[in-house]
Amino acid sequence: MDCILAIDQGSHASRALLFDTHGTVIARHEAGVEQYEPHPGWVELSPEQVLESVRTVIAKVLPQAAGQVRCAGLAVQRSTLVAWHRHSGEALAPALSWQDTRSRELLQAYASHERAIHEISGLPLSPHYLAGKMRWLMAHNQRVSQALAEGTLVMGPLAAYLARHLLEGQPLIVDHSNAARSLLFDLAQAQWSPALTGLFGIDPRVLPACVPTLEHHGLLEGTDIPLTCLCGDQNAAIHAGGEPLQDEALINLGTGAFVLCGVGRQPPAPDHLLGGIAWSTNKERRYLLEGTVNGVGSAIHWLQRQTETDILAGLPEWLDAVRDPPLFLNSIGGLGSPYWRQDIGARFVPDTDSVARRAVAVIESIAFLVQRNLAEMQPGRLGALRVSGGLSQLDGLCQRIADLSGLPVRRHEDPEATARGLAWLAAGRPNRWRHEPPERIFNPSAERDLKQRYEGFLQLLEKETGATD
Repeated sequence: MDCILAIDQGSHASRALLFDTHGTVIARHEAGVEQYEPHPGWVELSPEQVLESVRTVIAKVLPQAAGQVRCAGLAVQRSTLVAWHRHSGEALAPALSWQDTRSRELLQAYASHERAIHEISGLPLSPHYLAGKMRWLMAHNQRVSQALAEGTLVMGPLAAYLARHLLEGQPLIVDHSNAARSLLFDLAQAQWSPALTGLFGIDPRVLPACVPTLEHHGLLEGTDIPLTCLCGDQNAAIHAGGEPLQDEALINLGTGAFVLCGVGRQPPAPDHLLGGIAWSTNKERRYLLEGTVNGVGSAIHWLQRQTETDILAGLPEWLDAVRDPPLFLNSIGGLGSPYWRQDIGARFVPDTDSVARRAVAVIESIAFLVQRNLAEMQPGRLGALRVSGGLSQLDGLCQRIADLSGLPVRRHEDPEATARGLAWLAAGRPNRWRHEPPERIFNPSAERDLKQRYEGFLQLLEKETGATD
């Protein structure tokens, strides 16, 4: 039986899965990826280690194919920057993760252009995206500045670096969905923006060529398998159930949380959220509206380091038992949408020594920030929510999201939303595809105390940020 290869490169691991042509998983392998935090706000990866992990998982699953591998897809963590040598492909610096915010001060020089940047790119002026990281590397990394002077520098999303090394012919390409997380991309035109590359002083010649997410990108090295989908990880995840419903939002709960809703053929014009591309071909595009919460799995890890406690093991019991948690000002990784602030310190209000109460407060802060993003997505347009990602296995978190939103929350048993959506895209978006029914539906209930804490949380954020609804 023919197969589809789905390669999912995420913040902490690379995975490869084989699906049959009806969407059933045949084989799976995973390899871990290390992150380094040499200074506060700096988050780095080794480009070589990431590449090797991807090659490893591909090599492990391909021999398990029952028949021909018809095609492959590659989904990659977005907003992670790599600089490399144009001819040798050698990485010139560590990869700067999407979580890296070292360019925060540098970007203050562009504050007067923030509205124009947002109108063209669909993004706020934030250090999480590529432009600020590019400026920082050019200013502070000698190998990068030397390559720039010699005309041998290439800079782009991690997806572009992987495509250069994994595909025959070593193309310099990046798909629309990854390019759209750069602050340099014109969302309506689906090309690098001359206005934005000029504003940030980025020579367009150092950037990979922009290409649709869905096309024949080339053959995987040493095989006859065409890569037919190249996209961002969240852009794949929203397609785990096929074409997104416009009255349903996906909440993908991983290292961060991403709230995504399909909006059709026209690019959105959000005030405080993000615009993006769900998928694209040479002839058409589908767009996304997206909200971002930075402190999700990363906030759990932060609390674990502080308390030296296995937080995840205790959470199921604590979420049922703790009824009076404090508020947690969750600025781990910076406040994402709709606030976009990097200067707010994380803290509990009031403080507590109880690990259980702290843990529940962190989980509730995630639910509160998710709800704050949902409130920005044109109230009334959504009829249901779908959750995926590791933390979606916490019943208490799913129930709180349902209670706050007033919408049913559907959780699917399949933990591989990104890989499943990627395989569906790579296979050509087939009608005959196995779509898992919800494993559980969390219906909203009237939780007055939870909603009162949510109102208190919003007031705390308003006080800290000066923002109002």
